[in-house]
Amino acid sequence: LPTLSMPPEEPPKSRRSIAPGQSSAPERRHGMEALSKGDLAEALTALRKGVEKTKSAPPMERARAKLAHAVGLFASGQEHEALLEGLEALARAREAEDPRGEEACVRFLAKVSESVGKPELALKWRELLPPS
Repeated sequence: LPTLSMPPEEPPKSRRSIAPGQSSAPERRHGMEALSKGDLAEALTALRKGVEKTKSAPPMERARAKLAHAVGLFASGQEHEALLEGLEALARAREAEDPRGEEACVRFLAKVSESVGKPELALKWRELLPPS
């Protein structure tokens, strides 16, 4: 009898490989290091380059780059832009079916909401977090 073979399963969206030029890890590392040293201009430049580099990358990599950029924007006092970038990061994490990425984005959005004087919004974000 002939055997039936199943087509190979596609890897989950969050686990698809990243092409060599699509990883923003070096830019994220550099940006976060510059941020920790207080060099906001250098940090934002590196983090923005990381976002640009991931335009055609899988959603998980785009989410990471966007969240890192959001952190840099927030640190530089650009709360509105940080919220927008954080929301975009959350959307990409959800697209990637990445629960850890989603949680990181939600925690960030809650923190930013709290800092801009929106405690009720921060509470709504925190309600989306898994019980700890």
